[in-house]
Amino acid sequence: MTVMLVLMLVFFGLYGLPRIHTEIFDFHNPTFFSGGMEGFCEAAGMFLYSTVTYQILLNFSGRAKKPKKLIPLAMLLCMLIIIVIYGLVAITATGVLPLEQAANKTLLDTAQAMWPSILVVLFVIFGPVMALATTLNGNIVSFSIPIEAAARDGWFPKVFAKANRYGAPYVVYTVGALIALLPVIFGMDFNTIIKNMVVVFNMNGLFIFIS
Repeated sequence: MTVMLVLMLVFFGLYGLPRIHTEIFDFHNPTFFSGGMEGFCEAAGMFLYSTVTYQILLNFSGRAKKPKKLIPLAMLLCMLIIIVIYGLVAITATGVLPLEQAANKTLLDTAQAMWPSILVVLFVIFGPVMALATTLNGNIVSFSIPIEAAARDGWFPKVFAKANRYGAPYVVYTVGALIALLPVIFGMDFNTIIKNMVVVFNMNGLFIFIS
């Protein structure tokens, strides 16, 4: 799924490069930086939240063959790949359509402007769907590892360490799924949740990086 996602995003970015409007590089354009510093900080926070998974590779240290060597290397490579691919995608997403049309739009709008319907359908499958699937897949496993370990060490009730015959900690997964459903059930604002999550993730990451 990751390979398909990366290939689609690279194809999206490279295909759009020859078609971008140069006005996106005009820093004196009145529409440039239209959200001000507050908008920039919100965008940066959203970007951090959407790329936080390279940090949670630390959670897999206990399962890696050479964690001291391979985990930092994997984190560094992920960061570099993210910078290149997201840079390509961002330039295409904001440059193919005029800025006033690209603002507050998704990658799908740009894809529809560039491609016939069949390619747009493939883009949805191998782009957004694969992005969602890989994010869920990685997060479900990574968030359960520390909780499961803490339960075995006595920090949490032992029930959180229970696993099925496949080794999956089903109690942790069930509790996590219920927590994830709360914003949907109560109609909570996802922008507010994401902003708070960025703060929590980075404060938590600070202690990990220091140690």
